[in-house]
Amino acid sequence: MARKKKQSEGNAQLKKKQQQLEEYSRQTLNHIALTNIDQKTGQVFFNSAICSVYKFSMTSNTWEKMPVLGTLFIYSRRVAPEDETDPYPYALIILNRTSPDNFSLGLIPQNVSYYTNAGVQKDSNDIAEMNCSLEDSFIMVSASDGQMYGLWLFDEKDRDPALKLINWCLNESGQQQGQGQGQQQVQGQGQQHQQAIQAV
Repeated sequence: MARKKKQSEGNAQLKKKQQQLEEYSRQTLNHIALTNIDQKTGQVFFNSAICSVYKFSMTSNTWEKMPVLGTLFIYSRRVAPEDETDPYPYALIILNRTSPDNFSLGLIPQNVSYYTNAGVQKDSNDIAEMNCSLEDSFIMVSASDGQMYGLWLFDEKDRDPALKLINWCLNESGQQQGQGQGQQQVQGQGQQHQQAIQAV
């Protein structure tokens, strides 16, 4: 009886290790795939298997479905503080299954959109403040290019965590001023990332 119990526990531990290895392999493959698209890919925080995208048309005042369907990833980016041409320390991307064109949005903390690297306040028209909210079953993202996008996640349980994580990316450096300070957080934020992921 004791031998069977010990064998059962051993099988359970082996199964757990196999699952951990499979998860690690999956995460590694995902990271490689993202790095091939965005060489500045840092840590992958979140993914959801099926996501489609809608864009609000200002001319027709309606939502238009974009030719995008695929896996959503939210991740950090390794950006240089002095590079104002690429101010996005976070991003979301959908690896498109319907065409070679993927959908991606850079995510920039709200306070960073108002400051240069030297901490000097910018013109408010330089970079639009990004916002994110959940309306019905859509994650609404007001992007830095002034466009409004609606993300629809097939898996309902993924919607709230995705929303909270995007909002965390947009607000994580709310106590900082200037992209240089924000970037220091990006490079040394392992513990904060874990707290944010646990929170969602």
